[in-house]
Amino acid sequence: MWPGTALRRQTGSMSPSRTSAGSPQGSGAARTARIRRGVVLLLGAAAIQLLIVRGDLRFYFVPLFAGVTYLVAAVVSGKRGPWAAGLVFTWWGLWAVGRSESAYVGERSAPMLLLCLGTAVLLSGVLSRLGYAVDLLSVGLAMCLGAMFFLLETHRPELFGQGELYAALLAVWGLLELVPALLSRSRRR
Repeated sequence: MWPGTALRRQTGSMSPSRTSAGSPQGSGAARTARIRRGVVLLLGAAAIQLLIVRGDLRFYFVPLFAGVTYLVAAVVSGKRGPWAAGLVFTWWGLWAVGRSESAYVGERSAPMLLLCLGTAVLLSGVLSRLGYAVDLLSVGLAMCLGAMFFLLETHRPELFGQGELYAALLAVWGLLELVPALLSRSRRR
């Protein structure tokens, strides 16, 4: 059951729907969180574009940059931020950089990947127990999306092995957060 549904059932109220945080959609705090999250995502997209696509960093830094971007977006969003994606992609990114920059290659790479993703799952569990919006579904979804892009990049590097794609995806997510929040703010004035 979605948060807010029980309240509407109990009171019969047709009040505005509720966000997962329990505050009315479009409230000042929710709008501010979306604006902050959108700005962070756009900055992450710009960092990938400047430092990886046009800069000297190699493509295998993309998951780490994406993960750190998600973590910063989660921090500025509070307990309802994209914590699962941040943890999974950051730890996957650490593995990717470590695998590419160190001696962990071949059969020793798989245990390191499991260690990194296991750490992400454990930290997600800790955050969940502390009241953060992290559940098994969000962690699993982040892992499946990461694996999907990893496999696609392996089979179609000309499409999925380009930093521009991931910078664009971050920018689109940032705009999807930012534009509605800004439009909502301007309508209320």
